[in-house]
Amino acid sequence: MRVVRTIIFLLVCLAMLWFVVLLFTRIFSTSNQTTPTAEDHLSGYARVGTTAQFVIDAPIVLDQEHRTLKISVDSSQSKIELVSGYDGSVVRQDTFPNTVESYGIFLRSLDSLGFTKSKKTSLADERGQCPLQYRFVYRLSDFNRDIYRLWSTSCGTGNFGGQRSSVRTLFQRQIPQKTYDSYYKTLAQRA
Repeated sequence: MRVVRTIIFLLVCLAMLWFVVLLFTRIFSTSNQTTPTAEDHLSGYARVGTTAQFVIDAPIVLDQEHRTLKISVDSSQSKIELVSGYDGSVVRQDTFPNTVESYGIFLRSLDSLGFTKSKKTSLADERGQCPLQYRFVYRLSDFNRDIYRLWSTSCGTGNFGGQRSSVRTLFQRQIPQKTYDSYYKTLAQRA
């Protein structure tokens, strides 16, 4: 009888030990996996205070002739601006209504185009790069604090690793075509 109790005791101890090992294995294996949070994807930023922006900075010229085109999209509006000089004086702007749902879908689309992908470069930012052609800046900000800020140039330099032409087209489509064409024509005339 004593042998049977000893065997049962050992089996119970082994079962408990197996249970503890199984429990710790599951705990540690799931803690090493990163479960995506809402903000691991751009759609997690579809809220008031965040803005996605695409900037086209024209070639480097005299301050009075330099122009920059900015398209900003947030949860309430899409805005296009023509900026004069290097100090950022807004010459002209138009805004169009937007919704949180539309903004969320827009951010998901940017995500699928690699808006947050970066490439390694030794250059800190776009200023002064590709001076005779265009510089492009891709930003996502939260109350004017940059979450992502990447850039590329017409010369092929920069740290933006996404699909440049598709991202540009997606931003352009947030503004009525006729309005965008008018702004871009003014930018190109100054270049």
